[in-house]
Amino acid sequence: MKEIIVTGACGGLGKAIVKRLIFEGYSVWAVARDIEQLDQCFAGISCNSLHKYACDLSQESELIAMVKTIASQTGTIGGLVHCAGLNRFIPLHLIKQEQIEEMFKIHVFAAITLCSLNCTL
Repeated sequence: MKEIIVTGACGGLGKAIVKRLIFEGYSVWAVARDIEQLDQCFAGISCNSLHKYACDLSQESELIAMVKTIASQTGTIGGLVHCAGLNRFIPLHLIKQEQIEEMFKIHVFAAITLCSLNCTL
């Protein structure tokens, strides 16, 4: 069975993708920051092909640990769907540098790190 990681699994798009992949027969690693939120989000799904994993994607060390943990349990990761993201709907002149950096960590750097880690497995 192919193992797929889906980040942002509790958001609308991420949640829909997790459900569809499970329906299609994939083993899915649903990733979000909060394990309790993952438990609530997928409370109605009880199957061996859903694995929930809490990870703060803005922390590179957590990303590395997550990929290593999943790879050690599965042997290989067959795919990645990166749906995690932050929305900052404020005027550009009011946004703070820390907010921009946080968005880049999740939208850009986490995506690059996840892809590069999966390429080395």
